[in-house]
Amino acid sequence: MADIIPTETSNDVYVLKGTRGPHAAIRLMVQHWLYKDHFGWNIHPTIRASISPNRPIRMADIATGQATFLMEEHPNLPPGSQSFGFDISPNMFPATKTLPQGLSLHIVDAASEPFNVPQHLIGTFDIVNIRLLVACVKNNDPSSFLGNAMALLKPGGYLQWTEVFTPTHILGASAETNETNPSASRLLLDPLLEKIGFPGWEDSWMNHLPAIFEEAGMGEVDVVQLGIPRREMWSSWGANTLSYLRESLVEGDVERECLVEELEAEHASGVYAASEPRVVIARKAGRARSRF
Repeated sequence: MADIIPTETSNDVYVLKGTRGPHAAIRLMVQHWLYKDHFGWNIHPTIRASISPNRPIRMADIATGQATFLMEEHPNLPPGSQSFGFDISPNMFPATKTLPQGLSLHIVDAASEPFNVPQHLIGTFDIVNIRLLVACVKNNDPSSFLGNAMALLKPGGYLQWTEVFTPTHILGASAETNETNPSASRLLLDPLLEKIGFPGWEDSWMNHLPAIFEEAGMGEVDVVQLGIPRREMWSSWGANTLSYLRESLVEGDVERECLVEELEAEHASGVYAASEPRVVIARKAGRARSRF
C-alpha cells in the first residue's frame, strides 16, 4: 500500500460525517447492492469494453467510504492493475490486511484547491468513479470535485458519476393520494431534506450534470436513466432512504425526529420514498496513452 496522503479535514462538509460507523457501513453496502441491482453493473458497459484484458489500468474511486466499489471491481481488472480509493476521512476504511494486492486507500479531500494528491498521480488514471456526492457538494457547485477528477484522468480516460437526479418518488401511493391528498412522505421529505442542508431539486446541480460535464470540456457524454426501481425492490429503497434520514438526526431536534417517525409509519403501510439514480459517463479529451 502506498503512503497515506495527508489532508486537512476541516473542509469535511459531509452531512453525515458524525455517523461514519457500522450502521453507515451497512447502509452504504445496501446502497451499493441496490444500485448494482438497478443498473445491472458497477462499471458502465462502454467503459468496460474499453478495458483490454492484457493491459493493466489504473482506477480511482472518489469518496470511497468503505471501498465497496473497489473491493468488488478491482479483482475484475487486468492483472497488474492498480486501484486507489480516496476519501476525506479514513474512519470507514477496511483494514489494510483485507485489501487485495494493487488496491490502496488514501486520505484525500477531493474538493481541495489545489488538489492534494502527489503530482505523479495526476493524469494517470484510466477510470475515475464517483457516486453520490449529494451530501458533500457546497453552494450547489460541483466544479471543484469535477476539476480534480478530470485532473486524475489520462487523455481518453473515463469519468463515471452516479447521482440522484429527480425529485423524490413516492412509491406505492395511490394515484388519488398523489393528486388530491399528497402523502406524508411527499409533504414531509422535502422540508426534512432542506433541514439537513439538501439543495432544492429544481435548480440542483445534479439535474444539470451532463451539461456541466460538457461545459468542462468532457466528450462522449452519455446518461443512463432507467426510471424508478423495480417494484420488488421498493421496500429496500425506502428503507435505505429512511436509514439515511435517521443518521441525519441531531439529538434534541424533536421536530425532525417527528418527521422521520411519520415517514417510518408510511413506510410500514407500503408507501416508500426513493430517488431515481442516473449514471453520467464522459471521456477526457485527448489521445489515450498505452500505459499508466
